[in-house]
Amino acid sequence: ASAGLPPDKQRRPRPAEWPPIKIELTGSDLKILSSLSVLCSRDPQRPAMSGVLLAPGGRMCATDGHAMAVRKSNRLAELKKSVILGNCQKIPDASQGTLVIGADEAVLQHPGGKEILTVIHETFPDYRRVVPGKWKHSTRVKASDFAGLLEGIEPHLESRHPARNGSEYTPEVELSVDPIHMTLSLATGNNTGYWPIDQEAPPAPDPSPDWRQVAKTRCTVQKEPSSKSIPVLKVNCTLLRHAMAALDPAPDETIELRIIDETSPLGVFSTSDPERLAIIMPICR
Repeated sequence: ASAGLPPDKQRRPRPAEWPPIKIELTGSDLKILSSLSVLCSRDPQRPAMSGVLLAPGGRMCATDGHAMAVRKSNRLAELKKSVILGNCQKIPDASQGTLVIGADEAVLQHPGGKEILTVIHETFPDYRRVVPGKWKHSTRVKASDFAGLLEGIEPHLESRHPARNGSEYTPEVELSVDPIHMTLSLATGNNTGYWPIDQEAPPAPDPSPDWRQVAKTRCTVQKEPSSKSIPVLKVNCTLLRHAMAALDPAPDETIELRIIDETSPLGVFSTSDPERLAIIMPICR
C-alpha cells in the first residue's frame, strides 16, 4: 500500500513476532534520548520522524526535516535492528534505567517508576545521506561561547510588528565568520525574518528606522587563508538552539561549525567525538 511513496512516508512492515529487546541504560543514555526528542517532528504527515531512531551500532538520531542530531551510546552497540521510539520527551532525569522494547511499545523502568514509550512502525530517513561528504570551511568555538551568542541574540528575535500584506515571521539570523578578526557572529535586523505567504507580494517593511543587532564571540578558523571569504548562512535560530540542545555539549567543550555555501546545510560537530553531530538546513528564499 505504501509503494511509490517517499521513504519517510513508507510504513515499515510490523513483524509477526518481535522478541522483546532488553537494554540496560545509564543516566547519560537517558539524557541523550531526552535531549534528542526536542528535534522530533510534530507533523502528523511525517510519522517516521516523530520518534528517536535507535540504529545498529549504537547510533541515535532525531530530525524534524529541517534540523537533525546524531548521538551514540555504547549500551546500544549490540542492537541488531533499527527501532523508532516515540514519546521520548517523557524520559525523566534518572541515574539509570532498563528499557524493554516490544512489538508495539517499550517500557522504561527507572528508580522513580516507569514510562511507556511507543514503537513506531515506519521507515526512518537515511540520516547518513543528509551529512555532506565534503566541507569547504570550518570554524571552532567553545560551546559556552556559542551558547552566549544564542542568548545574546534571542531577545531581539520576537516578531516586531504584526503580519501585514500576508507576511509571516521566522526567527532568522545570519551566521557569519570573519577569518581576519577571528570572530563568529549572529545578526538580525528589524525586517529580518519577514516573508510573504503569497510569494508574489513583498514582505511588509517595518516603518521604524533600520537597526541591526549583532552578537559576536571569538573563534578559530581552521585551514583558511586569512583573506578568504566564508559564506554567510541564514538559519532559523530556534532550530539552531534545538540542535544545540540535542547535542548537549559540555560548556568547556569545543565544537566545530562546518560550512559549504549559502544553500547547503550547516554542520555542528563535537571535536571530541566526530560521531556526535547536528545538521541545520539554511533558509533559502
